[in-house]
Amino acid sequence: MSIADDAVLRVKRELAAERAGQKDDAGKLRFDLMPVDAERMVVQVLTFGAAKYGAENWREVADTDRRYYAACRRHLEAWRAGELLDAESGQHHLAHAICCLLFLLQLDIESDVDSSAAVSELARSVQFLQKQAE
Repeated sequence: MSIADDAVLRVKRELAAERAGQKDDAGKLRFDLMPVDAERMVVQVLTFGAAKYGAENWREVADTDRRYYAACRRHLEAWRAGELLDAESGQHHLAHAICCLLFLLQLDIESDVDSSAAVSELARSVQFLQKQAE
């Protein structure tokens, strides 16, 4: 083997060693960042709602923007007043509020309407939650 061949082989080995265990996932969604316990609580609220009203029934509610916004605020205010769990479901008020926001967001995404006002309102709600958590 020539010196040049030996050098090429050494560089290939070094590159292989650098790439060992490497995965090209840059720019991909980081679902691992989702808080698992909070996500589970939201799913518990969704399961309760599906049992009570039927799966996907939230899509059929009339005047969804007003009603889910109002429901979200009721759950936020109950939580803010120190009540952690919803009396009917036994689930956390913040998980209920998050469900309301998820419904609004999903319906907004699916609509062809400009959603800048709704996104601003959602952002204000998230900021409120973040300040309350501090």
